[in-house]
Amino acid sequence: MSFNLELNFSGIAAFIPTDDYDYPIAVVMPGLDREKTSLDDEELCPHNSYLDWTGRKRALKGRFVTLEVDYEQSPGYLPPQLPKELINLGITLKELCVLDPGLLKYTSPPRPELVMTRILLPAGAEYTAPQNNPGWKVDPLGNGHAVEGAIAHTVSVRYTGLTSATACLEAMDDSVEPEELPLIPDDGTEVIVNFTNTCKELPSSPKHRKGLRDRDFKWYYELLSHEAKDKIAEIIDRDSRDLPIPRRMNPMNQSIMTVAIFDCYPGQMGNYTSAQVPLQRSKRPRD
Repeated sequence: MSFNLELNFSGIAAFIPTDDYDYPIAVVMPGLDREKTSLDDEELCPHNSYLDWTGRKRALKGRFVTLEVDYEQSPGYLPPQLPKELINLGITLKELCVLDPGLLKYTSPPRPELVMTRILLPAGAEYTAPQNNPGWKVDPLGNGHAVEGAIAHTVSVRYTGLTSATACLEAMDDSVEPEELPLIPDDGTEVIVNFTNTCKELPSSPKHRKGLRDRDFKWYYELLSHEAKDKIAEIIDRDSRDLPIPRRMNPMNQSIMTVAIFDCYPGQMGNYTSAQVPLQRSKRPRD
């Protein structure tokens, strides 16, 4: 009997279209064991990532995750359609949205150290934003355009009519043997798996915070190429401004009212000149 699989992503998670027909979307969760300084000199918190299904957890830090699914009937191929509520940095940054060329590489270097977890999603999924918050704005940089309205707090990735599903985990440094997690429904009809990337610890002293905001959104800018980051640094230094993050809007006059206290929203990224980013899959042999 077939079943359905639902993956829910929350926290800092970059959805990146790839050039791989079988795995058209890669999700990169950035983070480090230590704090990092952002392009506008704010401290970014250390992060943890994990998956959770039916109360069972697996730490994902330092892991590649490849989802493998089999269908009862082939769904045919349709290009993935990411939800419009997913913040698209390709819109806010425009030509400044150029990813680090090593971002989806298997080895490090060239893969940057801050790629904490990479999840490959196979074709055939439906992408929705079941949890979204209205009344937000992300300002543009350079020639980009603002993103306004409802933004996704959670992104749901749903596969239907499956006969099997497995999450394959590999250590990025080959320190442990690969692990396969069979995603089997307890009730025979549905499996729900949650992927989360959240702060390892929050600054305890008010002096470490700026405007009572969570700075996590600025991790996305760390995924850009060195050239793009240099150009962005020049812009924010010249204009004496911060990196754009989600901000609440005043519904009366549409002006910025307050800064987000929690801004760990998923985002969409890709190269401005090409929607698809080259993907290097793992070395693990596949049938």
